Amino acid sequence: MSERNTVVYQRVVDYKGLINVPGVFRVIEDWLRQNGYSKKELRNEEEIFESGKQIILELLPYRLLNPEAKLEIHLVINFRKLQEAEVEDGVRKKKLWKGEVTITTDAYVVTDLENKWDNNAVMLFMKTIFDKFIYKVYSSHYDKMVGEDVDRLLLEVRSYLNLQRF
Repeated sequence: MSERNTVVYQRVVDYKGLINVPGVFRVIEDWLRQNGYSKKELRNEEEIFESGKQIILELLPYRLLNPEAKLEIHLVINFRKLQEAEVEDGVRKKKLWKGEVTITTDAYVVTDLENKWDNNAVMLFMKTIFDKFIYKVYSSHYDKMVGEDVDRLLLEVRSYLNLQRF
């Protein structure tokens, strides 16, 4: 079975105000595409309440590094209390949403994708020795890569949200 190492746990971005919802999705998708991640959508829900619309999008983008390792970023994007708002931008009117957004991220390094090492106890023991003493440089490099990717993604989204002040 594949081994999943948690590198980033529950890193959160909160924002409250005017939101361009399609713009947030576009920023995230563009960033993932530019950084070599393949997008996997786990959940896409939209509900309407008295307090406003709620949209939940759960993504699990991944990037294959080699046949033995891949990076995964688990994103949960939760828009709450969304209500339509029109804002005049010079001469044009823009349709935006007033509400709250919370983006929660977790990041993982998944190794042994082909389950080569779990065949028997001797192979598992060898894998543990290799991971602890020989491949430690590679695994720490992978941890650093996915951690930096999450930081850059959240910085990009936070910058976009703060840029959209009206």
